[in-house]
Amino acid sequence: MKIKDNLVLRKIGKDYVIVDPNQGQVDLSRVFSFNESAAFLIESLGEKEFDLETASTILQNEYGIEPERAINDCRAILVQLKEQHLLSD
Repeated sequence: MKIKDNLVLRKIGKDYVIVDPNQGQVDLSRVFSFNESAAFLIESLGEKEFDLETASTILQNEYGIEPERAINDCRAILVQLKEQHLLSD
């Protein structure tokens, strides 16, 4: 899987948001909010292919968390990205 091409991640206050520029016009009902660790993961993965293990390793290395917690956090982030159609297979 990979993060959809051309997504724009921006920091607004303490939050990070993504607007999908592939929509033509900006639809503010399709602005997605993420916390810092999700935003870090999204930026780190970029537009390259990855799997759950790769994503969890990125979080482990950055935040020094246990492998099980990193996997669970990544699963939650990836579910959110998938539900919002921000991943391509």
